Amino acid sequence: MRIHSEAVWVTWEDVDWPRKEIIVRGDPVTATKNSEIGRVPILPYMEVLLTRLKDKLGTAATGRVMRVSECTLALVRACKEIGIPKLTHHDLRHMFATRCIESGVDIPTVSR
Repeated sequence: MRIHSEAVWVTWEDVDWPRKEIIVRGDPVTATKNSEIGRVPILPYMEVLLTRLKDKLGTAATGRVMRVSECTLALVRACKEIGIPKLTHHDLRHMFATRCIESGVDIPTVSR
């Protein structure tokens, strides 16, 4: 997902637990880059993370999933704290695409 036009707009209501997908609608005004609703598969580690976040929030698990508005600074800080080279949001998008393909998701789906 693109960070400013898609990821920040994902809500808990967009998490389709039975289908293990996140529905990506994008900015309420401008939509996604291609103006289409997308679906991102929830891989096992993502499911663990989302479940942990949801459990932590309890009944407050409504509205936007991402509570951090400035992800770049949070990512820089996290990399520094655990002692790894700096990662960017773009790096994470590539890693996610690679993991999808390794998990058996077909390339046309990943590219969408």
